[in-house]
Amino acid sequence: MSSRVWLAALCLLGVLMPGEAWARSGGFPGDDCTGCHRGSADKPANVSITANPSAPQPGQTVRLTVSVSGGSAAGLYFRTTPNVGMLRDVSGQSTRVVDGYLMHTAPKAAVNGTTTFAIDWIAPGSPGDVELFAFALATNGDRNSTGDSYGSAYTSMVFGCTGKTYYADYDLDGYGGDLAKPRVACTAPESFSAQMGDCDDYDPKLNPGAPELCNGKDDNCNGMVDENVVYSDYCEDKDGDGHGVRGGATKNDCGPRNGFGLCDNDCDDSDPKIHPGADELCNYKDDNCNGRIDEGARATCGEGWCRRSSDSCTTNLCTPGDPVEEECNALDDDCDGVVDDGDLCPARQSCRDGVCVPEGSVPPTRDAAVQDASVRDAGRDAAVVQQDAGTPAPTSSKSSGCNLAGSAQGGWLLLALLARRRRTR
Repeated sequence: MSSRVWLAALCLLGVLMPGEAWARSGGFPGDDCTGCHRGSADKPANVSITANPSAPQPGQTVRLTVSVSGGSAAGLYFRTTPNVGMLRDVSGQSTRVVDGYLMHTAPKAAVNGTTTFAIDWIAPGSPGDVELFAFALATNGDRNSTGDSYGSAYTSMVFGCTGKTYYADYDLDGYGGDLAKPRVACTAPESFSAQMGDCDDYDPKLNPGAPELCNGKDDNCNGMVDENVVYSDYCEDKDGDGHGVRGGATKNDCGPRNGFGLCDNDCDDSDPKIHPGADELCNYKDDNCNGRIDEGARATCGEGWCRRSSDSCTTNLCTPGDPVEEECNALDDDCDGVVDDGDLCPARQSCRDGVCVPEGSVPPTRDAAVQDASVRDAGRDAAVVQQDAGTPAPTSSKSSGCNLAGSAQGGWLLLALLARRRRTR
């Protein structure tokens, strides 16, 4: 029968046979006396444990003193965790050791309101640490189970090593809190940390080492909320996508929340899937609010200058443009997948980064090459932009021969391709 079942059974006997209540004064093991005894909840017994020496050597005998105040007599149940070393009775304490724990054999009278129990504990022969628990009942001595006070005490110590204090770390974020008493040990026990100060030991994102975020919480446990974060003006955000519309209500805050978002002009504040920065989908909508529809989202075909997009979202039907003669311009004019391939420059010159330079000379800088290519191809870019806008494109050998834009979608795709290639040079 377990100690708790035994406790419940004896308490039941006390109810059925009140005349036998005092017989239980011989004690029995249990971590709680409130199952049988009743007292004032706001007046618990004060229990403490002291050890001499407090940091013994392996094999050394330690005198433990348990003090219980708050009654005319007291009973005691004492144990160690883990069950290491050896508990030993001290003469005149009315205690006995059973199966590695110690309990009273009769209530011990208090002196000036305090009952003191002396216990000897012999440390194991090799270094380690131990936890000590005392569970006590301060009684009023009237031989009834009412008017008594329960209390407990805990301490820990090391033997044969340099101890360090560790703190219970329930969320395992490297910082302990005050949800349990600190523990002295040779090395960090499981779920304990050497650092303390965690203000919420059930949330690993909140601890003294965490960065303070804009979330209405004390992330770094310094007693302040959202301190040292940047505050800005935010615009009303009706669809809750974090992007608002200028011209309406505004709020100064450290982040887009509570019905307010970035003032970046959401082009559809009734649809949270549509906002600046959203992924552009092939759905005939301007998902990213850049003024264009389905750009980069439709199926494409062709290489280089001939690359084109399909005509709709429901089909992959796509016709590539016609290739033209390759030039030294950092573009794949003949649509073979290779940029500036072939003999493109006058005699004793070579094509470097889209520019013809004398052989053996230092190539132009990247910025100079890009600037030169930009000037040379300005007409080509203008043709793409004008055709995308629905206006006739100026004719040139390139634009008429290759149908630069092909469609509004194709024009913008080519413009993006040109810009991308220039940036990567």
